Amino acid sequence: VAATVPSHLHIKTHQARIQTRGTMKALDRVTSAAQAAGRYMAGQPGKADGGASEYLDQIANEIDPATRREALLCLRDACLDSIRAKESVGTVGIHTLISVLRDERDKKDLLAPVLETLVNCTQPIPNYEASVKGGNIADINADQLIRVPETIDLILGLLKQEDFYIKYNATLLLTILLRYNTELLQESVLSCPMGVVCILDLLAEQNAVRNEALNLLLLLSSGHTEIQKICAFEGAFVHLLEIIEEEGG
Repeated sequence: VAATVPSHLHIKTHQARIQTRGTMKALDRVTSAAQAAGRYMAGQPGKADGGASEYLDQIANEIDPATRREALLCLRDACLDSIRAKESVGTVGIHTLISVLRDERDKKDLLAPVLETLVNCTQPIPNYEASVKGGNIADINADQLIRVPETIDLILGLLKQEDFYIKYNATLLLTILLRYNTELLQESVLSCPMGVVCILDLLAEQNAVRNEALNLLLLLSSGHTEIQKICAFEGAFVHLLEIIEEEGG
Protein backbone atom coordinates (compact mmCIF):
# COMPACT_ATOMS: atom_id res chain seq x y z
CA VAL A 1 0.00 0.00 0.00
CA ALA A 2 1.45 3.35 -1.05
CA ALA A 3 2.22 5.69 1.78
CA THR A 4 0.28 8.90 1.92
CA VAL A 5 2.48 11.93 1.08
CA PRO A 6 1.96 14.78 3.52
CA SER A 7 0.18 17.78 2.02
CA HIS A 8 2.99 20.20 2.82
CA LEU A 9 5.33 18.11 0.61
CA HIS A 10 2.87 18.33 -2.29
CA ILE A 11 2.88 22.10 -1.93
CA LYS A 12 6.71 22.29 -1.89
CA THR A 13 6.94 20.02 -4.94
CA HIS A 14 4.44 22.17 -6.84
CA GLN A 15 6.35 25.33 -5.93
CA ALA A 16 9.61 23.76 -7.09
CA ARG A 17 8.04 22.88 -10.46
CA ILE A 18 6.80 26.46 -10.89
CA GLN A 19 10.27 27.82 -10.07
CA THR A 20 11.86 25.38 -12.53
CA ARG A 21 9.47 26.40 -15.31
CA GLY A 22 10.17 30.08 -14.55
CA THR A 23 13.91 29.48 -14.67
CA MET A 24 13.64 27.62 -18.00
CA LYS A 25 11.57 30.43 -19.50
CA ALA A 26 14.13 32.97 -18.35
CA LEU A 27 16.92 30.89 -19.89
CA ASP A 28 14.96 30.62 -23.13
CA ARG A 29 14.60 34.40 -23.22
CA VAL A 30 18.32 34.86 -22.63
CA THR A 31 19.13 32.31 -25.34
CA SER A 32 16.75 33.97 -27.82
CA ALA A 33 18.25 37.37 -27.07
CA ALA A 34 21.76 36.00 -27.57
CA GLN A 35 20.78 34.40 -30.88
CA ALA A 36 19.15 37.63 -32.06
CA ALA A 37 22.26 39.58 -31.09
CA GLY A 38 24.36 37.07 -33.00
CA ARG A 39 22.23 37.45 -36.10
CA TYR A 40 22.43 41.24 -35.78
CA MET A 41 26.19 41.28 -35.38
CA ALA A 42 26.63 38.93 -38.34
CA GLY A 43 25.44 41.66 -40.68
CA GLN A 44 26.78 44.65 -38.79
CA PRO A 45 30.10 46.48 -38.67
CA GLY A 46 31.63 43.61 -36.69
CA LYS A 47 31.83 41.78 -39.97
CA ALA A 48 34.80 42.37 -42.26
CA ASP A 49 32.91 44.55 -44.73
CA GLY A 50 30.27 45.91 -42.37
CA GLY A 51 27.65 43.60 -43.84
CA ALA A 52 27.95 45.22 -47.29
CA SER A 53 28.03 41.89 -49.16
CA GLU A 54 24.80 40.72 -47.52
CA TYR A 55 23.10 44.04 -48.17
CA LEU A 56 24.10 43.94 -51.84
CA ASP A 57 22.74 40.39 -52.14
CA GLN A 58 19.40 41.51 -50.68
CA ILE A 59 19.25 44.51 -53.02
CA ALA A 60 19.89 42.27 -56.02
CA ASN A 61 17.72 39.29 -55.11
CA GLU A 62 15.14 40.20 -52.47
CA ILE A 63 11.53 40.50 -53.70
CA ASP A 64 10.03 42.37 -50.76
CA PRO A 65 10.36 46.16 -51.43
CA ALA A 66 10.63 47.05 -47.74
CA THR A 67 13.51 44.61 -47.23
CA ARG A 68 15.36 45.95 -50.25
CA ARG A 69 14.96 49.53 -49.08
CA GLU A 70 16.17 48.62 -45.59
CA ALA A 71 19.19 46.88 -47.13
CA LEU A 72 19.94 50.01 -49.18
CA LEU A 73 19.74 52.23 -46.11
CA CYS A 74 22.05 49.89 -44.18
CA LEU A 75 24.50 49.78 -47.09
CA ARG A 76 24.44 53.58 -47.34
CA ASP A 77 25.28 53.92 -43.66
CA ALA A 78 27.98 51.23 -43.79
CA CYS A 79 29.69 53.01 -46.68
CA LEU A 80 29.71 56.32 -44.86
CA ASP A 81 32.96 55.53 -43.03
CA SER A 82 33.81 51.85 -43.53
CA ILE A 83 36.71 51.27 -45.90
CA ARG A 84 35.83 47.58 -46.30
CA ALA A 85 32.22 48.39 -47.17
CA LYS A 86 33.40 50.86 -49.81
CA GLU A 87 35.73 48.21 -51.21
CA SER A 88 32.92 45.65 -51.38
CA VAL A 89 30.71 48.04 -53.32
CA GLY A 90 33.53 48.82 -55.73
CA THR A 91 34.38 45.15 -56.18
CA VAL A 92 30.96 43.54 -56.54
CA GLY A 93 28.28 46.18 -56.10
CA ILE A 94 28.60 48.92 -58.72
CA HIS A 95 26.54 47.11 -61.34
CA THR A 96 23.88 46.15 -58.77
CA LEU A 97 23.40 49.79 -57.80
CA ILE A 98 23.47 51.00 -61.40
CA SER A 99 20.77 48.46 -62.29
CA VAL A 100 18.48 50.05 -59.67
CA LEU A 101 19.02 53.48 -61.26
CA ARG A 102 18.30 52.01 -64.68
CA ASP A 103 15.41 49.63 -64.01
CA GLU A 104 13.54 51.22 -61.11
CA ARG A 105 13.37 54.90 -61.92
CA ASP A 106 9.78 55.09 -60.68
CA LYS A 107 10.76 53.97 -57.16
CA LYS A 108 11.92 57.19 -55.55
CA ASP A 109 12.39 55.54 -52.17
CA LEU A 110 15.15 53.40 -53.72
CA LEU A 111 16.81 55.98 -55.97
CA ALA A 112 17.84 58.41 -53.23
CA PRO A 113 19.66 55.85 -51.03
CA VAL A 114 21.40 54.37 -54.10
CA LEU A 115 22.74 57.81 -55.01
CA GLU A 116 23.72 58.49 -51.39
CA THR A 117 25.57 55.17 -51.29
CA LEU A 118 27.48 56.00 -54.46
CA VAL A 119 28.35 59.42 -53.05
CA ASN A 120 29.62 57.81 -49.84
CA CYS A 121 31.69 55.32 -51.82
CA THR A 122 33.37 57.95 -54.00
CA GLN A 123 34.04 60.57 -51.33
CA PRO A 124 37.41 60.08 -49.62
CA ILE A 125 37.38 59.17 -45.93
CA PRO A 126 38.87 62.10 -43.95
CA ASN A 127 42.50 61.57 -42.91
CA TYR A 128 42.71 58.41 -44.99
CA GLU A 129 44.71 58.37 -48.19
CA ALA A 130 44.94 54.80 -49.44
CA SER A 131 43.13 51.51 -49.21
CA VAL A 132 44.79 48.46 -47.70
CA LYS A 133 45.53 47.07 -51.17
CA GLY A 134 47.02 50.34 -52.40
CA GLY A 135 45.45 53.33 -54.04
CA ASN A 136 42.69 55.61 -52.87
CA ILE A 137 39.50 53.55 -52.52
CA ALA A 138 37.33 56.56 -53.38
CA ASP A 139 39.24 57.06 -56.64
CA ILE A 140 39.08 53.35 -57.42
CA ASN A 141 35.31 53.37 -56.96
CA ALA A 142 34.93 56.56 -58.98
CA ASP A 143 36.90 54.97 -61.80
CA GLN A 144 34.74 51.83 -61.67
CA LEU A 145 31.58 53.90 -61.74
CA ILE A 146 32.54 56.31 -64.46
CA ARG A 147 33.59 53.53 -66.82
CA VAL A 148 30.16 51.89 -66.83
CA PRO A 149 28.91 53.27 -70.18
CA GLU A 150 25.41 54.20 -69.00
CA THR A 151 26.36 55.80 -65.69
CA ILE A 152 26.47 59.47 -66.70
CA ASP A 153 23.33 59.30 -68.85
CA LEU A 154 21.42 57.71 -65.97
CA ILE A 155 22.58 60.29 -63.44
CA LEU A 156 21.82 63.18 -65.79
CA GLY A 157 18.33 61.75 -66.33
CA LEU A 158 17.73 61.81 -62.57
CA LEU A 159 18.24 65.58 -62.52
CA LYS A 160 14.73 65.85 -63.96
CA GLN A 161 13.16 64.11 -60.96
CA GLU A 162 10.99 66.19 -58.65
CA ASP A 163 12.43 64.74 -55.45
CA PHE A 164 14.91 67.10 -53.76
CA TYR A 165 17.20 64.38 -52.41
CA ILE A 166 17.44 62.64 -55.76
CA LYS A 167 18.37 65.85 -57.57
CA TYR A 168 20.81 66.97 -54.90
CA ASN A 169 22.68 63.67 -54.64
CA ALA A 170 22.74 63.20 -58.41
CA THR A 171 24.30 66.67 -58.77
CA LEU A 172 26.78 66.00 -55.96
CA LEU A 173 27.78 62.66 -57.51
CA LEU A 174 28.42 64.29 -60.88
CA THR A 175 30.61 66.90 -59.17
CA ILE A 176 32.63 64.19 -57.40
CA LEU A 177 33.12 62.22 -60.62
CA LEU A 178 34.02 65.38 -62.52
CA ARG A 179 36.75 66.19 -60.00
CA TYR A 180 38.09 62.67 -60.39
CA ASN A 181 38.19 62.64 -64.20
CA THR A 182 37.32 66.05 -65.64
CA GLU A 183 37.99 65.32 -69.29
CA LEU A 184 36.02 62.08 -69.41
CA LEU A 185 33.04 63.63 -67.60
CA GLN A 186 33.04 66.67 -69.87
CA GLU A 187 32.87 64.49 -72.96
CA SER A 188 30.22 62.23 -71.42
CA VAL A 189 27.97 65.18 -70.53
CA LEU A 190 28.54 66.75 -73.92
CA SER A 191 27.58 63.54 -75.71
CA CYS A 192 24.31 63.28 -73.77
CA PRO A 193 21.45 65.12 -75.50
CA MET A 194 20.46 68.12 -73.35
CA GLY A 195 23.04 67.10 -70.74
CA VAL A 196 24.36 70.63 -70.16
CA VAL A 197 20.83 72.03 -70.29
CA CYS A 198 19.67 69.64 -67.56
CA ILE A 199 22.37 71.00 -65.30
CA LEU A 200 21.59 74.62 -66.20
CA ASP A 201 17.93 74.05 -65.27
CA LEU A 202 19.05 73.31 -61.70
CA LEU A 203 19.98 76.97 -61.26
CA ALA A 204 16.28 77.63 -60.70
CA GLU A 205 16.09 75.09 -57.87
CA GLN A 206 16.31 75.42 -54.08
CA ASN A 207 19.53 76.78 -52.62
CA ALA A 208 21.29 73.49 -51.83
CA VAL A 209 20.66 72.02 -55.29
CA ARG A 210 21.36 75.35 -56.99
CA ASN A 211 24.64 75.85 -55.14
CA GLU A 212 25.86 72.37 -56.00
CA ALA A 213 24.81 72.97 -59.62
CA LEU A 214 26.93 76.14 -59.64
CA ASN A 215 29.95 74.17 -58.45
CA LEU A 216 29.28 71.54 -61.10
CA LEU A 217 28.93 74.07 -63.92
CA LEU A 218 32.09 75.88 -62.87
CA LEU A 219 34.11 72.67 -63.06
CA LEU A 220 32.32 71.39 -66.14
CA SER A 221 32.86 74.49 -68.26
CA SER A 222 36.44 75.09 -67.14
CA GLY A 223 38.74 74.90 -70.14
CA HIS A 224 36.04 73.49 -72.45
CA THR A 225 35.03 75.96 -75.14
CA GLU A 226 32.13 73.91 -76.50
CA ILE A 227 30.46 73.60 -73.10
CA GLN A 228 31.03 77.30 -72.46
CA LYS A 229 29.25 78.12 -75.72
CA ILE A 230 26.27 75.93 -74.82
CA CYS A 231 26.03 77.58 -71.39
CA ALA A 232 26.04 81.04 -72.97
CA PHE A 233 23.51 80.07 -75.65
CA GLU A 234 21.15 78.48 -73.11
CA GLY A 235 21.02 81.58 -70.91
CA ALA A 236 23.53 80.80 -68.19
CA PHE A 237 24.38 84.48 -67.75
CA VAL A 238 20.73 85.36 -67.22
CA HIS A 239 20.47 82.68 -64.53
CA LEU A 240 23.62 83.93 -62.84
CA LEU A 241 22.44 87.54 -62.83
CA GLU A 242 19.13 86.45 -61.30
CA ILE A 243 21.00 84.59 -58.57
CA ILE A 244 23.18 87.62 -57.87
CA GLU A 245 20.13 89.85 -57.64
CA GLU A 246 18.30 87.36 -55.43
CA GLU A 247 21.26 87.16 -53.07
CA GLY A 248 21.43 90.91 -52.82
CA GLY A 249 24.60 91.31 -54.84
